[in-house]
Amino acid sequence: MKRRPPARFAPAPLSLLDLSSRQRWMSPQVAVCAALLAVAAAVLAPPNAALAAPSTLQFEGALRSVGGGPATDGPYDLTIAVYAEAQGGVALWSEKTKATVAGGTFAVALGATQALNVAALAKAPALFIGVSVASDPELPRLPIHASLFSLHAASADVAAGLQCTGCVSLSALQIDGDLDLKGNALKAGAIAATTISADKATAKELTAQSITAAQYLGDGSKLTGIALPSGNCPSGQVVVGVAADGKLSCASSAASLPTDGLDEISNNLLTTQFQETFLPPAKDIGVAIPDNTGAEAVSTITVGEVGTAEGGLEVTVEVANSDLSSVAITLLPPDDKKVGYTLCDPCGKSQEKSYKATFPKPTALQVGDLTKWTGKSPKGLWTLRVKDTGFCIPQLDKIHCNVANSTDGKLVTWSLGFAVQSTKLVGVQGTLSFGTGGSAHAAVAALGQALLGQAVLVKGIPGLWTLLAPDWTTQQSVETPGQIVYRTDVAKAYIRLGKEWRELQTTPMCGDSVRAGSEVCDLQDLAGKDCASAYGPGSNGVLACKTDCSGFDISKCSEPPTFAGTKILDAAGIAKVNGWYGDANAQWSLCYRRSEHGAQASTFHNLCNNKGPSISLIKTNTNQIFGGYNPLSWKSSGSYANTTQSFLFSVTNNAKFPYCNNAANSVYDAPNYGPTWGGNHDLYVEGNMTTGYANPGYSHCCPNPPGCNSCTACQNLMAGSYNSWQIVELEVWVKK
Repeated sequence: MKRRPPARFAPAPLSLLDLSSRQRWMSPQVAVCAALLAVAAAVLAPPNAALAAPSTLQFEGALRSVGGGPATDGPYDLTIAVYAEAQGGVALWSEKTKATVAGGTFAVALGATQALNVAALAKAPALFIGVSVASDPELPRLPIHASLFSLHAASADVAAGLQCTGCVSLSALQIDGDLDLKGNALKAGAIAATTISADKATAKELTAQSITAAQYLGDGSKLTGIALPSGNCPSGQVVVGVAADGKLSCASSAASLPTDGLDEISNNLLTTQFQETFLPPAKDIGVAIPDNTGAEAVSTITVGEVGTAEGGLEVTVEVANSDLSSVAITLLPPDDKKVGYTLCDPCGKSQEKSYKATFPKPTALQVGDLTKWTGKSPKGLWTLRVKDTGFCIPQLDKIHCNVANSTDGKLVTWSLGFAVQSTKLVGVQGTLSFGTGGSAHAAVAALGQALLGQAVLVKGIPGLWTLLAPDWTTQQSVETPGQIVYRTDVAKAYIRLGKEWRELQTTPMCGDSVRAGSEVCDLQDLAGKDCASAYGPGSNGVLACKTDCSGFDISKCSEPPTFAGTKILDAAGIAKVNGWYGDANAQWSLCYRRSEHGAQASTFHNLCNNKGPSISLIKTNTNQIFGGYNPLSWKSSGSYANTTQSFLFSVTNNAKFPYCNNAANSVYDAPNYGPTWGGNHDLYVEGNMTTGYANPGYSHCCPNPPGCNSCTACQNLMAGSYNSWQIVELEVWVKK
């Protein structure tokens, strides 16, 4: 037999693979004794120069018919498996493959479709290969013998598992880098190195210029050059250093202090604990209660960043009404603007007229729990709502029942209080002194920032401190010159100069080109606005800020085309309204806006009476936009006005409701009514400028469906419904 070079092992020629002459170096051989006869040899693919082990095993064989001749050419389905047993057992690895037979021979790469399970094969003491053709039973298994590569791998396994003591001489080791023991201990009789760094080192002797370790075993008593501290800290104190004499330096532990430890360490002169009380702004005090209109008296309190509440919240409310049995009060916290807390519903018995209570003690809430605010910040907008669901009778109560304004009593006042652990303020229980000479300006500036300083003294100006006064009467009782008083009812600070009182400046400075607080603009800071955005689309020129920073100066801006600055109409809506009016370029000037001038019919009439024709625009909480045109001046006449030129409209539904009947009742002009049209009324706005109804058909007819006057379809076409809406914005524009 011709020998192959050691570096290359190719399969033996098939002519040598017969049953009478077998080559002993070839293994395994498979004999097929049933319908087919297969003789195969397993030989590794040729290795590269580095003897890297291949990932597949070459398998060649011959298929013969029962008569001994070659099998028919074509594809055959083979199942090849490797076992640890000659018979039975479970295959360690198997795969299905398709072999192409040509001239009775075939060749396949084992592991090409199902990776060889090397780990499982390596553990078996012996290996056997089995082959089945198509659905035929598996042929008798034959053993697999080692190849050169497997022999090499076996020797490598032995080397990998080598365990011996003293079989490797230190002279054979050369360490040319850091020795990383992976967390294991280094033990030696003596260790000498320039630098030693270890998690754990054990030696009788360590010699190094620098030693770094996670721990030293033993008490360290024989270490030299280290002064060990001595002594212990008293209870409640912690180590803050080591003194020069080696003794410990100790200080009070912050953890031993209570939540407010500032008073303990300041001899009760300073504190961060306060009892805060917040009141609504002046405009939200004494708010009238709508008389069964569906609207509510609304008042708000804004709480700043004051810290966390201790022991919950306390709410005090005072209301007056002709009949408290129909009054309900709800408090909405910053994180809940829908349900909130029901303080009382009803708030009294029939004919009871005055109500004052403090929640949750001594009066319990009807629904809700204010103690849940303990440990939370009450920062945000708190809203109190008072609703009256009964009609008042003026003959029984002329004091509270105001039929003209559709109101019944008022929300006298309310407050929100709580104990707070502040993270922003420090309270002064004694006297706070500024410098040696002191400065009145420094003191006033400090008060202007805090407003609630309990005692501030500037040396050289005796008597300069802050007093809290609930009203003007209390303020008048203060006679000391230089005295500062903070008025809790108006949230302002005053200083007495002789017999005169002056308000302290605590608002942002106008004129420093920095917008702050309520400033709309400030000199060069125009909030990114220009003439078009501040005055109206199409306006050009130079926009400026008013000298008091309250708004924009548009004197150098050109006049915009129409409805300049409207908050209700977009460009398409403007085109519709001017189209119904009959002049696409008509100019209109704003005389009243609900969000700016307040929700009172009297304000609307004061601003818009005797100014000629006008258009009223209404936007509701249901996103309906509608309104009407009055060709006459509003006059608060208290009667109807005769005209055939008026009309109503719906911008949302693109519909115009023209005059059609009863000219004498086209417009209703009453001082306690908002803009109103028609005798029945076709469109009615109540005096609170919030509620009303739409019912076209008396003087202004429904365009679609024709003849559907004062009907549901007509009401829906105009405002979306008869009265299931509330006004969120109302603008009245007069003709230029």
